[in-house]
Amino acid sequence: MATFSYKFTDRQTGKQRTGWLGVYNPETFTVEDARSKAYGLKGLGAKALAESFRDQKANKAKRGKTVAEIIEERIDWMKTPVKKPDGEMRPRLEAWENTASHLRRFLGARLGKTRLGSVSYWVSNRSRHMICAGRRRPWPGI
Repeated sequence: MATFSYKFTDRQTGKQRTGWLGVYNPETFTVEDARSKAYGLKGLGAKALAESFRDQKANKAKRGKTVAEIIEERIDWMKTPVKKPDGEMRPRLEAWENTASHLRRFLGARLGKTRLGSVSYWVSNRSRHMICAGRRRPWPGI
């Protein structure tokens, strides 16, 4: 899978920035499409382009949480003390350290920075098989 991006220098910060143009698909997004989009962005000017990418980043942050954030919320929920039937206050899930370790090692390492909305059924299903099998890769080559 090939992706197209556009690099430019943000004059406000003085840093090089990269803008994502799209993923190559012979039917919907070709090299010519990427070139025309890049020329269109070049015509905007660096200031407007940087502002546009800052807006995109802010909108992306508003769209949802990452998988890593959700994992940490789940771990906090598991280790919250609750009153057990014997009257003692203990963590909701008493083996929460093991579960937290599995979540961080298997899901966090693979999907941690991914937004939850972009995780597909197949990715989550592979991850479930991976956790059940107790290994980092559910099948060879993945």
